[in-house]
Amino acid sequence: MRTMIRNGTHETPSTYRSRMCMWNPFRIKMISLSCLLLLLVLPVSGRCVDTNGRYVAYGYGADSCGTFLEARRTKTDTNDLSWVTGYLTAVDTTYPITYGILGSSDLDGAMVWIENYCDQNPLRPFAIAVYSLVDELYPQRITQQPR
Repeated sequence: MRTMIRNGTHETPSTYRSRMCMWNPFRIKMISLSCLLLLLVLPVSGRCVDTNGRYVAYGYGADSCGTFLEARRTKTDTNDLSWVTGYLTAVDTTYPITYGILGSSDLDGAMVWIENYCDQNPLRPFAIAVYSLVDELYPQRITQQPR
């Protein structure tokens, strides 16, 4: 077995490695500080809204319902459809005990519901229409993990 002389003592390579891997106070302090910093930057909630439930919508969600209705009439609403599917997927991943916000409905039915909402509220943001859809569908959502 090979021995090394360190600080006047004879050590084998394995005892030297194990001594160097011990938890020294500086290393413990640095790991603790790193964990604390990590906890500070992690979001506390999956939903990023203020205390009144308001948030900023990006992309097509910021358009008006009237803009959506025009796109629907001209059959150019694929971007709106993509925005809705992303929103509903986000709901499925962030709402507790929600595996399918659409429940027994489908995407076509959801788009018809949004279209009816927008007919009655053409000046409201498209995101509010989709949020209202989620409020409507929430009681009928799928709450069991699919098999």
